[in-house]
This record gives sequence, C-alpha cells and structure tokens, in this order.
Amino acid sequence: MVINGLTFWAYLDTGSGRNFISKEAVRKLKLSPMRHDSRHVVTINGSKKHSMPVYQVDIVSVDNDARENIEITGTKLSDFTSVKQPAIRELKSLYQHASGKTFCHTANDEYPIHIILGDATYCKIRTEEIFKGRPEDTIVEGTNFGWVIHSGEQYTDGRCMFTRDSNEYERLYSLDVLGVDDRGKDDQSHVYREFQEDIVVQEDGRYEVSVPWIPGVELGKTNEEPSRKSLRNVERKLNREPVLKDAYEAIVQDQLEKGIIKPVPAKPTGPRVFYMPYKPVIRDPATSSTPVRMVFDASAQPTPLDNSVNQCMYSSPPLQPLLYDIMIRARMSTNLLLADLKKNFLQNGIIENDRDAFRFIFNINDQEKHFRFTRVLFGAEASPFMLGATLRYHYNRQPTEFGTTVEALKRDTYVDNLMKTGDTIEELQTFKEEAIKVFEQARFPVHKWESNIKTLECKDMPNPTKILGHLWDKSEDSLEITVPPPLDPEIPITKSAILSKLASVYDPLGIISPTIVQGKHIYREACDEKSD
Repeated sequence: MVINGLTFWAYLDTGSGRNFISKEAVRKLKLSPMRHDSRHVVTINGSKKHSMPVYQVDIVSVDNDARENIEITGTKLSDFTSVKQPAIRELKSLYQHASGKTFCHTANDEYPIHIILGDATYCKIRTEEIFKGRPEDTIVEGTNFGWVIHSGEQYTDGRCMFTRDSNEYERLYSLDVLGVDDRGKDDQSHVYREFQEDIVVQEDGRYEVSVPWIPGVELGKTNEEPSRKSLRNVERKLNREPVLKDAYEAIVQDQLEKGIIKPVPAKPTGPRVFYMPYKPVIRDPATSSTPVRMVFDASAQPTPLDNSVNQCMYSSPPLQPLLYDIMIRARMSTNLLLADLKKNFLQNGIIENDRDAFRFIFNINDQEKHFRFTRVLFGAEASPFMLGATLRYHYNRQPTEFGTTVEALKRDTYVDNLMKTGDTIEELQTFKEEAIKVFEQARFPVHKWESNIKTLECKDMPNPTKILGHLWDKSEDSLEITVPPPLDPEIPITKSAILSKLASVYDPLGIISPTIVQGKHIYREACDEKSD
C-alpha cells in the first residue's frame, strides 16, 4: 500500500483491535500525531503505562484504485518483522484457484512489515471474492488493495511457509462456550481471601478493612497541585451561589464531627499519598433532601502517564448477586419488602496504613486545610468489592437463629439495596426485625423500608418508588421502563446524542432490548459513516 507517496508492506491481523505503524515508517513519512493514548504494558515486574501516538493517514492501493482514511498507532519498533517472499509461480501451479490472480511482489527476497492493519480496517477493505480449493488448501481472498493468500494446512517452498495451528483457538472457544472454566474469577480469588483475613473489628462493632492494592502498580505523583487547581474552579462556581456553598461546607463539617474525615498527620502513615479532586453535584430539591453532594474523582491522573488511585487497586472478584436474578425473584413473589443501607460505604472503616491515599484539600475560613478519609470512599474502584466482602464476613459471624434472614440477605442484597420476598406479612416482619439487628451490630443503619404492605413501610414513603432503578407502582405491582423523548428534529443528530439516548434507558431484564438493538444499529451505522 502507499502512504504519502511511499510504498509499504502491511500485515493483516484480524486479532488486533488497532492499526499499528513502525517507528521507521513514521520517520520516513514525517508524521505528526493527532493525539496520544495511554496504554498499560504488563510485565513480570508489574504494570507500566505508556503514552502512544495516534496518527491519521490515508492508505492508497498500489494501483491507486482504493483509498481508506484510518487511525494508526505508533510504536517504538523500527519494523515488526520480515516475511520471506513466496514463490508466486509455484503457488499458482500448486493451487488452481490461485491462478489468474495478480499478486504484488518485489525483486527482494524479504518483505519488511511496517504496517499492521487490525480487524476493523480488514473488514472495510475486504471484498466478497473468496476462492477455495480443498478444505486443507490455502484461501485466496480479494481486498480493495489486492489479493491475499492465507490459511491452509501447510505450505513451504524453502523460503516461505504457511501453517495453521488452531488447537489453542479451539480450546479457548470451547471453554468460552461450554463455561467449563472461568479463569477470570479464579485468578483473583486470592484477593477475596486476603481481604477477609485482614478485616479488623473495632470495639464499637465497626469494621476496618484494607484496600486491595495491585502489587507492582504504584502512584507516581501525589496529584496535590492539580487538586488545588480544581478546588479553585469549584470555589468560583460556589461563590456565585452562597446557599449551595453553605451546604457544601456543612458536608465537610458534618463528616469531621462524625470522624468520617480527619486532618492529615504531620507524616504519612502509609506508602501511598494521593489527593483527589472533587466537584459539587447539585440535585433537585424536590426529589432529594441533600441539595448538593461532594463527588470525588479517584480516577484523576496527575499526567496521562501517571496512575490514578483507582488504577492501583483491584475492583473484583465480583461479589454482588446477579441483578437479573434479583429482579426475576421480585416479579415472581406475592409480597415484597425493600430497604436501604444508609451511606453504606462510609460506615466501613479504612486501616491507618491506607488512609493517605484518599486525601483532599478544602478551604475553611479562607485557609487551606488537608483532610483524609477514615472510611471507604464512594467512587473508589474497589468500594463495591470492599463493601460486599465485609458484609459477607459479617453474615458468616451471625448466630444460627438468624439463619433464614442471613440467607435472604446474601441472596438479594445488591450493594446497599435490601430485598425480601415472601408470601405472608409475618415472614416479612420477622425479616425486618432481624435484619435491623444484624446490621446494627456492624454500625450499618437501615432506613427507607418500603413494601406493597403498608404496615411494613416507613412513614410518608412515595408511590411509585424504585426497585433497583426501575419504577415500581406498589399498588398495581407494575414496573415501568422510562424511555427518553425523541431527538429534536430541528437539532442536528450526532453520534454523541444517539449514544446518550441509548445509555439513558435502564432495562436490566432486557424487556425492550429488541427496540434498543435497532438504536445500536443506527449508532453503528453512524460510526461507519465517520460522521460527527
């Protein structure tokens, strides 16, 4: 293929999600990157992040009949490999379906490979022309850029060899289809075991836990200065709305009084120090008792090459029951009882050694103060796992007299949402009383009891309410799926607008998935057209 007047040999790699170009080809073409993407490179010593340049180029066929505009990622390799040039005449005589086809070749014995084209580009340039011989023969396939030969049982001419070994692929797909071996979960089972071994029970019953850090993945910088700049932006916004500013400061004062946050010590108590930026999220006063919330960004990076605190911790193994299963059980039951764990993440303590990884800066009376969290932070990558693992540990410590309630909690508690199905009022009442006792032991307050049975509810609970994100009419016992209104025909339709509409539909049971699939097809077509 030709790029900017220079000819290069390319390798088609259908297993790659990206296109790649060698360092030498970039030098010859004098390309300038359009952006840089961060990628993790995993070695035996841990994970290291690299910034990789991305270029926009036009690839043109040698005969100038085909052209594609593609994104291609730069590498540090001078070239990828060299391929021995096969004996084209011998190939054509050996395989009848290859005769009559024109293949590019040079006087040199080797093809230096400087371009790798991934699957997306391959799908764009391939044609419907495919010629096959016997099952074990090579395949001749047409592309807009010329004919290619691939697959086949084996061919060698002393200089070039085509071979195929599908055993690994067959084994991989067999395991995937049959579900015999799920190595992903087993690979991190040690995270769960080690986490539970480190749980500490305080005198008041509250648990203190360790953050499941990934070995070898370190915080390069503290992110203190970027957090300070972010604070100035937040204060400019709040200064325009004094009521919200007072509510924001009240959050910090309340957390200080409750011991959720504390001033940082003179010296760090652990090896990791990181400052998280935050922003106010303003909520509708008509639907929320909290007009403003502090939302911390544990994914903030000091620079594109530095890790965020989220990137340094495990987020799994997943311990939550399947949302689909919970919803199905809810629909099959005669009666339903719901409740929430109040500020569940903030009820879980963090050990002293890990607290400095969750620092933030706040101005009190125009003086800069540094604080750190003593509890598990909502927004940290590992928070759902840490909560789930702690609750499991707590459930296993309960007496046998609470056995039925504990089993129901294990089966139907999703993050901070409790649920109990049952046929009788007495059954649900017993669950409610025992669940309150179970969670009180670990300092997890339970509130917002709701049910289709009025006597089990807290006062002034709304109807309809929500069950795991779905609108639930308790009187009619019906679920409602909220679909956003159509796009305004007067406003140009963009890929971002389509994606936003698709993402706003919450349907874990897949009730309207046939309709959503059509929207996904529209989005895919918009991407293929390379429109905005």
